[in-house]
Amino acid sequence: MTIELQIFAGLKDYIHNYLEFELTDGCDLKELIEQLKISFPNAKGLLEKSRVAVNNQFVEPTFVLKLGDVVALIPPSSGG
Repeated sequence: MTIELQIFAGLKDYIHNYLEFELTDGCDLKELIEQLKISFPNAKGLLEKSRVAVNNQFVEPTFVLKLGDVVALIPPSSGG
């Protein structure tokens, strides 16, 4: 199945314009993050700290994804 990724802040430096990701049916967010860490090893630290929303709702890592979901990866930010 294909899901859409929305990448924010510092993660754009590693994942760039990658907008779609192919997953097996029944995959949960934890599995997605693990696959992204393999595909983008330089982003591992930020991926581990990122908040994740699916279809505009923050969800737990056990959330099961379905075809057409939009997953937003939001890394921590700093500033003052």
